[in-house]
Amino acid sequence: MRPGKSKKQQVLYSLVISSMVLGAVPGQAVLAAPVGNTSEAAAQAAAPKFTFADVATSHWAHKYITKLTLQGIIQGDDRGLYNPEQAVSQQDVLILAVRLMGLEDEALKVKTDNAVLPFTVSDYARGYVMTAIDHNLINIKEESGTGSWGTKSATREWVAKVVIRAIGKQSMAENQTAQSSFKDKDKLSASDAGFVGAAVALKIVDGFDDNTFRPKEAVTRAQMSAFLSRAAASVALPSDYAFSGTVMAISSSSVQVVGADGQTRSFPLFADAFFYGESGLVTWSGIKPGYQVTAIGQDGVVYMLETEQAAELVSAAGVVTSVDVEARKLSLKADDGTTTTYDLSASVAVVDKGGSGLSLAGLAPGSAIELRRLPGATGKVVHITVKEVPVNKTAEGPFLSLSDDKKSITVQDPDTGQTTYPLSGDVTVTYRGGERSLDHLFAGDTVRFQVENNVVVALDIQASSVDTIASGKLIDLKNDNRNLYLTIKMADGRLGSYTYTPSLEVVLKGTPYATVSDLKTGDDVTLYIDSKSQVVKAFIEERRLETTYRATITDYNETKKYFIVEENGTPSVYTINENIDLIFGGSKVPWASFKSLFTTGQKVDLTFNGSGDLIKITLNNGYEGILTSVNKSTNELILKTVDNQYLTLKYNSYGTAEQLGKDSVPIDQLPIGTSVRASLNAATDTVYLLQTITVKNVMLTAKDAPARSITVREEDSTTKVYTGTPDTKLLSAGGTAINWTDLAANSSLKLTFKGKALDKIEVR
Repeated sequence: MRPGKSKKQQVLYSLVISSMVLGAVPGQAVLAAPVGNTSEAAAQAAAPKFTFADVATSHWAHKYITKLTLQGIIQGDDRGLYNPEQAVSQQDVLILAVRLMGLEDEALKVKTDNAVLPFTVSDYARGYVMTAIDHNLINIKEESGTGSWGTKSATREWVAKVVIRAIGKQSMAENQTAQSSFKDKDKLSASDAGFVGAAVALKIVDGFDDNTFRPKEAVTRAQMSAFLSRAAASVALPSDYAFSGTVMAISSSSVQVVGADGQTRSFPLFADAFFYGESGLVTWSGIKPGYQVTAIGQDGVVYMLETEQAAELVSAAGVVTSVDVEARKLSLKADDGTTTTYDLSASVAVVDKGGSGLSLAGLAPGSAIELRRLPGATGKVVHITVKEVPVNKTAEGPFLSLSDDKKSITVQDPDTGQTTYPLSGDVTVTYRGGERSLDHLFAGDTVRFQVENNVVVALDIQASSVDTIASGKLIDLKNDNRNLYLTIKMADGRLGSYTYTPSLEVVLKGTPYATVSDLKTGDDVTLYIDSKSQVVKAFIEERRLETTYRATITDYNETKKYFIVEENGTPSVYTINENIDLIFGGSKVPWASFKSLFTTGQKVDLTFNGSGDLIKITLNNGYEGILTSVNKSTNELILKTVDNQYLTLKYNSYGTAEQLGKDSVPIDQLPIGTSVRASLNAATDTVYLLQTITVKNVMLTAKDAPARSITVREEDSTTKVYTGTPDTKLLSAGGTAINWTDLAANSSLKLTFKGKALDKIEVR
């Protein structure tokens, strides 16, 4: 069979990552520019002949034959067959070796008309044989000139010698001892033993299962393809079609690789391309990002992809803290706060989210990135995607909210809209040249914020609803709807009097919905005052309150202005005065209603201030707390309240608990430690409804304000729809009341359910 007289004109490339595989040589042309169209139609255009009817994919040499055919080193016959089991002639071995060395053009230019060879070869092979002699692939003194030398079958030891010389390893052969491990070592020619030893050492050829080498046995065309393919992989031969790369992404139609130049390129895949893993043929999905591969193709299309090393890339994400270009080091801070330093590959690719190339030197600290590195503890980074560059600017906009832990702030950024920025640990807040605390930011305030590497380091309040902040002891409070003002005595003895409105926002720790009625003379307060000397918000400093639960009213004398309660059999008498609040149904009621609402035998809760003065009488229709005990025989349960007291309450023997997402649950089957709301009957002596309290942290994805409905993504990534009631409370991140229309998509929410009812929505 004739190997062919000329090499087909074709664009041939090989993506090779291993340093032992063909590599680009400085000064030579490398692979043509990647093809932009990765459609199957493009990959089908002008498909070369690289398969043979007599070489099935199951054939042991299929990979080698396919690779060398695409490289233009071997060809089939005129019938489209390869004849893998046919012996290869000596002249054909030299033709293949010349092609392997990239010398075919030289061989085709040799003038053979008047040339004289010491042995007989076919006309088509003369130029190749003469070129082989010129490049010392054979030594004519070693060759026998009898008979038709060129068409003589090549033996295994002779092929080993030619191939070793072709890849420039003769010096290795000269220093190589004979292969004493083979049983038939005595059959090796003395002049060829060193070449066989070098070929075995380089894994170009090996012995048979019976530990023989069979040096005089003829080499088949299939075996020759294996010899040549292995030889090419053992040395970096000069090649203008070689390109180094690591797989970054692969699909059924294209492969994306990063090369030694650090650039990422995409190439279309032939629809019927062959993919070789480490153990044989695989589908395209068997090639993973991070694999080191050899891809063979023509005219910009990959027809064969061979795995050199199967190692998937490892990903990591975070914020860059430092980059040392010279030392090839990068430090990355992950979301959990840990910082890791990675080694960078010499060919690391840096791209933006769109895939456009960036400079490693331009990678700034504070950049949010995703890196991909080779596996192992010391695997180097080969690819970096910059997801977000650090923000460094000063801008102005409305303040929206502060996180509960005061580590982040949400503002209306003029460039990016509603944006949340981390706060530096030493952030400064100023207003009119003086300092303020973060607590003194108010929704709607106009702030100038300074951002350095994504973190807000300074805030200057440009306009605020609060002009003055004053602190002191509340000594007078007028709330007769005609003269609404309060007076405080400050630390330096000065008095300050300010007006307020009935809707004044009051903050009292432990009282979620405090009102003006919670302000008591003697309280230490901090007042936020606007430019008109009107209080817009009042903070009551933490009180030391004590509550006596479930005391029984035994007498009330409206004329003499006293009432009597009994607790554990012990009576106590209290004088009626205007400083004692009456709370019924959660609202303050006038003393004129005491006789009709707080009747004899009624159980009430008594609240005392730090001085022991009675300040509030509450008729409660229910309690919240932690379930600590259930006695089925006595139908009693015990709750631990927020002030660490224990309440014993009766419950109906047929009573059940209402729980979110479940049907009714028997009270005695509720786990101890469950947060519950116990609602009492009209006589306030028996629990008629027990509701478990459930808290969920979710992300709002959609809302229907008129229907009071929200769609949320829960912590397990499931989507749920919840519907509120007119009684559902809505609070901003600052704790102020908001409306359904104020809920913004993608905001974090804390949902509180009592039983199956959505009781409260808090923006986090």
